[in-house]
Amino acid sequence: MSSAAVSASSYDFDLGGGIGGGIGSDTALLRLQEGDDLRVACAMIVRKQNVRDAAKNVLKWTSKTASIVSSLELSAGQDTVEYFVQNNDDVIGFLAVLELPDVNRTLNGADLSCSAHFGVASLGLEVHYPPTFTIKRTPGFGIPVVEGMTLSLECLVDVYPQTFGFWLKDEEEADSVNGTIVLDAVGVDDAGWFQCYVIYNGEEYSSIAYFLSVKENKDKRKPHKVDSEKLPAALSSDGDIESAESLSRLAHTPRQPNKY
Repeated sequence: MSSAAVSASSYDFDLGGGIGGGIGSDTALLRLQEGDDLRVACAMIVRKQNVRDAAKNVLKWTSKTASIVSSLELSAGQDTVEYFVQNNDDVIGFLAVLELPDVNRTLNGADLSCSAHFGVASLGLEVHYPPTFTIKRTPGFGIPVVEGMTLSLECLVDVYPQTFGFWLKDEEEADSVNGTIVLDAVGVDDAGWFQCYVIYNGEEYSSIAYFLSVKENKDKRKPHKVDSEKLPAALSSDGDIESAESLSRLAHTPRQPNKY
């Protein structure tokens, strides 16, 4: 198996077999960026004296991740084309080409297999893609935050290669563990703008910013408790709040993030 020339926006990968069938059982790994165009060529070369049964001269594309790589995409590469090998009249080649334009993140982890009657060649896809963010809060958005409560902010980042998010509070680094801030007894001075970010390919990508408002607990003797039934709370990077109540301040950012 060998990789052919690669351009900036498309990949050609040759799962080539030797004379008599060199397709093996090893799985190659191909790394792409989201948006790349992928063209995969599977070829086998056989001696003309062995070309008897036409059914054995067919190459077929399959995928164990059929829910990711559609049958329509696979069927487009099912035609086996015969070709002549230059300067060698004793052999003949067969070729099947599969094209996947505009590769997206759903193909990360997908597999492609080219099979012949004598074996299978497999290719795994590793798709790198920039982050999208979802911010979750406990207690949920819509529940007033009162001094003395336990509060957590969680930053969920969908990105590959995978990484945890980091937090800023009022544009300064905030302590967090694996993308989560926990305030055991939130105070009025904890109010402020919170924003999650990651570094991807050397660039900073930031979530939408969220303003945490903390109300003073007038009864200092008792920690404030909330109803045990928490509202679902998730703020996605496009500004939508997955909650029963809206929170307009979540759409405001104190600084201009590099990318959403």
